[in-house]
Amino acid sequence: MSIKLALGGDVNFSRSRGQIAGLVRREHVSFLARIRRKMRSQLPIRPAPNECLTYKIDKILLKDYGGIWKNPEVEVPEDKDDGVPFWRIRTFFQEAHICFVNLETPLSCGGRHIGSFCSSPRVARILAANNIHLVSIANNHSFDAGESGFLDTLQALKKNRIHYIGGGMNIQEARAGKIVKRKNLRLGFLSYTAICNSNFISLAKSDQPGILPLYEPLVMEDIARMRPKCDFLTIAPHFDLENTSHVHKSSIALARRLIDQGADLIVGSHSHVPKPIELYRGKLIIYSLGNLIFTYTSKDWGDNLVAQIVLSESGQYENARFFPIRGKNAFCFSPSIREDAEGNRLLDEIQKKSHGKFGTPLVRRDHYLEVPIPDSASPSYSGDF
Repeated sequence: MSIKLALGGDVNFSRSRGQIAGLVRREHVSFLARIRRKMRSQLPIRPAPNECLTYKIDKILLKDYGGIWKNPEVEVPEDKDDGVPFWRIRTFFQEAHICFVNLETPLSCGGRHIGSFCSSPRVARILAANNIHLVSIANNHSFDAGESGFLDTLQALKKNRIHYIGGGMNIQEARAGKIVKRKNLRLGFLSYTAICNSNFISLAKSDQPGILPLYEPLVMEDIARMRPKCDFLTIAPHFDLENTSHVHKSSIALARRLIDQGADLIVGSHSHVPKPIELYRGKLIIYSLGNLIFTYTSKDWGDNLVAQIVLSESGQYENARFFPIRGKNAFCFSPSIREDAEGNRLLDEIQKKSHGKFGTPLVRRDHYLEVPIPDSASPSYSGDF
């Protein structure tokens, strides 16, 4: 009996962008005032206080600051509130045995919102209701609500029986990863981040909660320890360049070393856009699927991917498929599988870049890409980066 994994990208339900976005507004400064300020800035004299930029309180969200924000452009059936924003794509996850995403936001109502993102603890219930029971918390936004917000996140995930990797109450828990058993198949998961907005003061320690850094000696040690305990091992690094489909050569070299050490699958995150896919020594390296759900969009973002990995009872690849999902404008918060010209255009782009960069032989099917997995474990394309 086969095991089906459903993989999604970055997830964030935060209702505001930036630590003051939506809370205060910048006071208007006239053109002449800006010129005077610029001229004074060139002199060893500080501008007069009344001519400096000032901020005024616009509104303060006093109740449930991290609550779920519903995109007004998306019509959501009232009786499907727990499905927001999964109701268009719920079947993709509900049909899988294991569903994994990168949770790029703390889940807290009480934590101090000191970073870009903060979402309601209710998000955990929504994830669980849509069959997502495994998330990575090793990313640069996990401490956007401080340590108390991070602890709230762990509590919300535990309450809803969602496994988390890449962090924990201490370094021992964080490095333990998770082994999920499905139909006698043991699937191991580990996660790490190369980027941290708090300058890595949020690292887990023996007596402090936190996340794990993408420090290669540590990762290699964890792989060596977990490899004998599982039949299939996935590593989820939060790394590489943001807002671009380009893959840095250092990320390529690191991902390949993780495969050489014993990983079976690499699922990267952080870039918010899909990147080329590599088949290395018969193992998949997914550098980024892009976003799955975000409560705001960016000019650099567009449509994204979700992946479906099917494994045999012995933990071998049977097939791997990549589907385009809507990610532009309102669909960034409520995606759906694309089966149109726009979706095919993204698939053509991924297919071309994956072959040109790595020699990955992606095959176009009806509105999805399929990776032909070789029976042998021989090295794949090893040309220049």
